[in-house]
Amino acid sequence: MFRRVPTSRSKTLKELANLIKCDFEGDPSTALSNASSVTNAQKDSIVFISEEKYLKPMTESNAGAVVVSPDLAKRISKSKIISNNPYRDFIKLVELFNKDDAIFSIASSARIHPTANVAENVLIGNHVVIGQGSIIKAGTKVHANSVIGKNVCIDENVTISSNVTIYSDTQIGAESKILAGSVIGSQGFGYLEDAEGWIEIPHIGKVVIGKHVMIGANCTIDRGTLDDTFIGDGVKLDNLIHIAHNVKLGRNTAIAATSAIAGSTMIGANCKIAGRVSIMGHLSICDDVTITSNTLVTKSIDKKGTYSSGIPATEAGLWRKMISQLKLNARKD
Repeated sequence: MFRRVPTSRSKTLKELANLIKCDFEGDPSTALSNASSVTNAQKDSIVFISEEKYLKPMTESNAGAVVVSPDLAKRISKSKIISNNPYRDFIKLVELFNKDDAIFSIASSARIHPTANVAENVLIGNHVVIGQGSIIKAGTKVHANSVIGKNVCIDENVTISSNVTIYSDTQIGAESKILAGSVIGSQGFGYLEDAEGWIEIPHIGKVVIGKHVMIGANCTIDRGTLDDTFIGDGVKLDNLIHIAHNVKLGRNTAIAATSAIAGSTMIGANCKIAGRVSIMGHLSICDDVTITSNTLVTKSIDKKGTYSSGIPATEAGLWRKMISQLKLNARKD
């Protein structure tokens, strides 16, 4: 559930219902100024419920109004907005109450190369560096201490959080977000071994990021060796994810924290990859695949569905017996 975030924005019940194109019941002039969880709500809060089990907490809540489905609305006496998709419409209200009204400006401590093309209505924070020939389009926000390399192209309404490094030639599509500490376009892990030791392989590809992409905090996405590393439209990456050189991620694929994808693997559209998944290199995964947590993928997947590996946690004594039995079976062979 969402926590209450104080805000100065106040709307009436009727105004909120009109904004999200829903019907409402109750006093149209009810003043609401924040979106909240049911348990922490105040009289000026709006909340949502989508399941019957939340009806009792709802009756005990101080909330001024609730976003609710038509079926549950009949069982709630509070002022309400009636929605066929309460969660989705509540998210719209959270965004409304907590919209970032940034004042576009360029900090005096920012260092922008004279050949860079930076639109007027952008936010460039303290100590930002923007390199030669880079393009920053309208509505984009680059927060403090971030570094944008040479010939980077950042499309409209992109948010770059603090302490992000974007290496040369990277392309970032409109409405995308990159959270703090992420590194985009650094050299991949590529070496040739010979008699004299390891020879570093040049990486002359780039990273291409589509529209409406979310890249979480402290992610790393390596540039391509010869071809580009590609992140499709609508991809969502959690924190602490590594994407190696030449990887291709299809549109609307989502990956949870601490997963890693080795080089030159191609992942299709609409895939869901849970936390701590490891995917080996030079594989191909088709569209609409779900991979559960802690899975190690060693072969390509060409049929949509859900895939798992590993041993889930069990009681320690039972686990030792299982391992002992595996060893005994192996010796018999």
